[in-house]
Amino acid sequence: MSTQPKISLLRRKLKEEWLFDCQCVRCLDSTEFGSYFSSLKCDCKGFFCKVVKDDIKEKLVCSNCHLEKDLFSQLKSETDILQTIQNLNDEVKLLELEETLLKNKNYHKNHYLLFALRRRYLDIVDIKSVDDLRKVSRLSKHVIDVLQLIEPGCTKIFGRYLSLMLESEMRLLTDAKKSNRIDENEFRLRMKQVIQGRLKAVKLQSNFVK
Repeated sequence: MSTQPKISLLRRKLKEEWLFDCQCVRCLDSTEFGSYFSSLKCDCKGFFCKVVKDDIKEKLVCSNCHLEKDLFSQLKSETDILQTIQNLNDEVKLLELEETLLKNKNYHKNHYLLFALRRRYLDIVDIKSVDDLRKVSRLSKHVIDVLQLIEPGCTKIFGRYLSLMLESEMRLLTDAKKSNRIDENEFRLRMKQVIQGRLKAVKLQSNFVK
């Protein structure tokens, strides 16, 4: 095991691609506020979130078992995957790619590729059915969960996805009520909670929020 100083994977990426050594709070935290947003997952359930360099080459180090592994070829392939995600305009293909990534043992629910994919889906989705509403609700929830880790606080982007999630949930509640899957009391209670959340989402998307 190398005894050389370790740096976060995110800082290493920024230095390589943008030629500067970032000193922000998130970059100095190798876990990226517990999200492991840029990190691959180890078989032991830890995360390859630190980089160490010996006399020969760089390696990634697991946060749990401390295994050192060269995964940089996979990291480089992520650039192509991200480009594919950004160029995809097909909802079905995006969901198929999500399933493929989740089957890869190195990716996890908070990984930035899955975050980008879910945002892309929400950007292009044309809601035509109750099933589409369920997908929007699920994917919005994932995006919100990650945002709360990597960008905590009141932000416009958080407000946007909160609004998407709550709008889909409002429509799902209405459908459930019409289909008699929930009674009037439950419908009113849950709808009240959704409306309160939507008021918050509207405020977050105002010009007074960054």
